[in-house]
Amino acid sequence: MNTAYIGDIFAQEDGFNPSSPKLVVRIKTSIWHDNNGVYSRKSMTYLKRKSNNIDGHMLLHDLDCVDAGEVIDSVVNFNETKDGIYELILINISRDYETGHYDSWNYKLTEYKL
Repeated sequence: MNTAYIGDIFAQEDGFNPSSPKLVVRIKTSIWHDNNGVYSRKSMTYLKRKSNNIDGHMLLHDLDCVDAGEVIDSVVNFNETKDGIYELILINISRDYETGHYDSWNYKLTEYKL
């Protein structure tokens, strides 16, 4: 499995090394009911104080380009992850064989370490 931070990837490619974007999130599951039914919602909230260079993270870029459901589907372990604090990393990074540009990646929630 190919795992890397997008800032590190571009630093190698462009010779430019900003601080690697680090996105720390809180996963929270809410369950409630009303007169119409029973509901369950799982949310991923950015923890800006624990993150750095959040605007450079590819998740935000992806959210500008495609809908949120498609981005959540690209987090490979989103549904299996229990409530808690995690770091979102890039995995399964691939390049276009003709241009060499990065054209595909997924995300994974990993345990947040101080």
